[in-house]
Amino acid sequence: MIGLPYSRHALPGLALLLALGAALPASHAASPVSGPAAQEKLRQVDAGRFAAMVAGDTAALKNVLGEDLTYTHSTGEVQDRQHFLDALSAGTLRYESMSSSEVRVRLYGATGVVTGRLDMKVVLEGSERALAVRYTAVYVRRDLRWQLVAWQSSSIAPAKRPAR
Repeated sequence: MIGLPYSRHALPGLALLLALGAALPASHAASPVSGPAAQEKLRQVDAGRFAAMVAGDTAALKNVLGEDLTYTHSTGEVQDRQHFLDALSAGTLRYESMSSSEVRVRLYGATGVVTGRLDMKVVLEGSERALAVRYTAVYVRRDLRWQLVAWQSSSIAPAKRPAR
């Protein structure tokens, strides 16, 4: 499946939808935790998280990031939820754009695993970087909403040119 590109200037609305969806009362948020509709819902939550990251919307992210989050960057740096949110709030970590592709969603009861490819532009401590990663995101369904509890990304090495 082709993912959607997210840019810092184009997606504050999607981040707002993520925040609103996470804040719905239980009577409105109930949905099955299996089948194609549930997979699509988790795919939307994951896409909304990327949009919130690009928008720097830490309020929306607080709703989707579990308090027990382990966030492992492609550099190997590991952050918990608070340190990740603090880096975004302080501007030491800023996502300029994110474009996902090859997204696959699998559900195992109240646990969802999302894998895919992510091409992004990130500003880390003032230095802009273009990154391509493969990722695994683990979500757990709590209080009738999906929360990210683990993220692991690995850099994709640039394609090697054939020898002549």
